[in-house]
Amino acid sequence: MTAFIHIYALLRRPAFVSTLVLALTACAGGAAAGPSLTTRTLLDATASGHLTTQDVSVPGAWLAVFTWDCADARSRGDTTADGFSVTVSNADDMSLAEEHSKTVRTGRKGGDTLHFKQGGTFYLEINTDCSWRLRMIDAR
Repeated sequence: MTAFIHIYALLRRPAFVSTLVLALTACAGGAAAGPSLTTRTLLDATASGHLTTQDVSVPGAWLAVFTWDCADARSRGDTTADGFSVTVSNADDMSLAEEHSKTVRTGRKGGDTLHFKQGGTFYLEINTDCSWRLRMIDAR
């Protein structure tokens, strides 16, 4: 029963399901029904603390995949290090993006995937005291 609960928890994670679908497609010789999924990475940033990315042009649907871990910050004595936020803005006029404009997650460690349907040119602002990784992936 415990194994079933762990498998169920994994299947509820969008990043795991996407990886599983890609792996199964590769095992099937690349012949998958439905539209193809491009997994071209548009941005891959790893850092600690606050950062504003460069402008990134996205032709269509895309993903923002992020993880964070506050262990290093806490080991340095930053007892308030907790969570991660990302703000997505339009690069042309610096307004907030229509989809997922501000996402806040709490906890000493975690991750998430945001799904965007609209393309454009964006920049992202990361606000955290923790170590993190953020990837923008073309999902057309």
